[in-house]
Amino acid sequence: MRPLRTTVAVLPLVVGLGAGSVLVGCTSGTGPGLGTASTAAPTMEVQTPAGVVTVALDAQLPAAWPADFPVPEAAEPAGAGTLAGAAPTTQIGAFTSPLPPDQVFAFYAEQAGLPVASASSAGTGEEFDGTVRIDGVTAGLVTVVGSAGGATIVAVLGGADATGATEGVDAAGEAGG
Repeated sequence: MRPLRTTVAVLPLVVGLGAGSVLVGCTSGTGPGLGTASTAAPTMEVQTPAGVVTVALDAQLPAAWPADFPVPEAAEPAGAGTLAGAAPTTQIGAFTSPLPPDQVFAFYAEQAGLPVASASSAGTGEEFDGTVRIDGVTAGLVTVVGSAGGATIVAVLGGADATGATEGVDAAGEAGG
């Protein structure tokens, strides 16, 4: 008798439009018997001004993530991310929030106590996306995108260089050195 071979596949889900588009998916696997799913955490991709950030959705922030980094009420860690071409000192953390994305954006643009260099947003609800560029010790970008049931927050943080741009993210928000 031949063993039963099952294929498990999960199709990606695209959330949001524009600069803050989110692509959520996970790997697929095949195997004998009842099937074998991949043990890798599902991932999410978010388009930020710095480039496409890939986040492992395992609820684990980077080991050296700043403990005092502000997050809105009820926000939960979603995972740590990577950005092609980013400096080694760049840290990426992602969070989910049940709050509407425009409220989360306003938190970072106006209430979090961060030194805001610029802020821009477009859209509403699940099609909302906005980015807040922050200077100072926690220099970087915070991108907020709408998602089902709230907002996804992706923070790309790095050290400031002599021009005030983020190491790994230049003054225009582009990935680089």
